[in-house]
Amino acid sequence: MNGFDRRRKAKEQTILQTALALFMHQGVKNTSVQAIAKQASVSPVTIFNYFGSKENLLDQTCLLYFNSTYDDFKRMIDSKKSFEEKMQYLIFIKGQVSKDIHNEFYEALMLKYSHPDDSMTEFLQKGIVLYQALFEQGKEEGMINQELSMPALMLYLQLLTTSMQDEAIYKDILPFSEEIMEMFLYGIYGKRE
Repeated sequence: MNGFDRRRKAKEQTILQTALALFMHQGVKNTSVQAIAKQASVSPVTIFNYFGSKENLLDQTCLLYFNSTYDDFKRMIDSKKSFEEKMQYLIFIKGQVSKDIHNEFYEALMLKYSHPDDSMTEFLQKGIVLYQALFEQGKEEGMINQELSMPALMLYLQLLTTSMQDEAIYKDILPFSEEIMEMFLYGIYGKRE
């Protein structure tokens, strides 16, 4: 990659990171292209040259968010932490996201998630592999019932994932994301000592 391409890629990433921060905290409607441009130290024309429209910028920002979330999840799964520590991290992250993300941006994310394109499908497939590794670790550490087959665990995960793609459901999930993650991990019986 030559110097021009590197500078262009760096500017694109700055715009995306700025848009992500503003969309997460102010929402989509309250964030103008002019505000993103000012914060990113570029002109609005530059944003339109790079992304074509605010809608495409939002779409690319959603992908950035999903990829960043995947990278964080992968780092945690690859770490030497115990299964329970990883689960606590996932619960904490879900709870934190519900506090830090603006409802409009959350809905934009869920809309993209519920109508996956090729890049989103690839993201979901990579996530499945991480969950399989996590479930295997849970079984090895005696935290997941050894009698549960991996296909059954993955079907359970798919059922949860598929239901979250339903607009009637995902619009109501955000305030309960921490509780839903706890139920996913420990069932309605709750965590046992």
